[in-house]
Amino acid sequence: MAISSMDQLVAAMTAATAQNISWNKTAAPAEAVGTFFDLCQTPGVPGAMATPDAASSGGTSYTGSAAGGLPFTAPTGGQSTYLAAFNATSASPASIYMIDRLWACRGLSITLGATTTVTGMSNITRYSGGVGAEIWYWCITGGTFTSGTMTISYTNSAGVAGRTCTVAIAPGSASPLTTGQCYVGSLQAGDTGVRSVQSVTNTSCSFGAGSSHGLFVAKRIITAPMTINSPGTSLDALRTGLQQIDTDACLNFVTLCSSSTSPYWAGNVLLVQG
Repeated sequence: MAISSMDQLVAAMTAATAQNISWNKTAAPAEAVGTFFDLCQTPGVPGAMATPDAASSGGTSYTGSAAGGLPFTAPTGGQSTYLAAFNATSASPASIYMIDRLWACRGLSITLGATTTVTGMSNITRYSGGVGAEIWYWCITGGTFTSGTMTISYTNSAGVAGRTCTVAIAPGSASPLTTGQCYVGSLQAGDTGVRSVQSVTNTSCSFGAGSSHGLFVAKRIITAPMTINSPGTSLDALRTGLQQIDTDACLNFVTLCSSSTSPYWAGNVLLVQG
């Protein structure tokens, strides 16, 4: 039964099924201000996630049992899981996103004008076929570059193929790209999510030798900002909106850097069922 009253929320938060899960991530490479960083391969709790399969092999689809995802116990008896509180702290100002990581791949060509075909990707089924899911371009191993655009062909959450996502790589930020740096794509107008990815074209980026690149598709669960005057953030059930967590979610974190320093992250997540 859905949680629809304060009494039900209090009961869920004090029930044996409530899960208060701690997490932490060690310092990541220093990033340019205003860039995103994917914490999935940063050591800590949960542990670093393995590099996904190649685009030519369909990439890797993630579920709640995936190593590197925040562990939680799925509900039983027809109940749902909700985000009742989110807390995070860091020595530097930033925003941190908790995401459900749905799929990822590696092995994208860095050759100017080249197209990498994604072969055999399983369709995303969570969130009504990917409603709210975003495409992120992801630097797995850093290197030099010249700013430009990547063009991604995808099928939207309504099942319409041949849609176009554009990703602006490092506009205004300094070279080289650092390992873990990532960029969210702009879906085609009117689209509300992603079901699958078909190809990636390096439209206008020039990359130096030795760097490796991939994609991931994720659904944002919550955004938590922190300022220099308030090094921690604490969101209660009203501020999280009691976001529903999919039974098979693979929970990870992405940061939006407000400083070029390399902070340590720690916090906890309270999940309740009802």
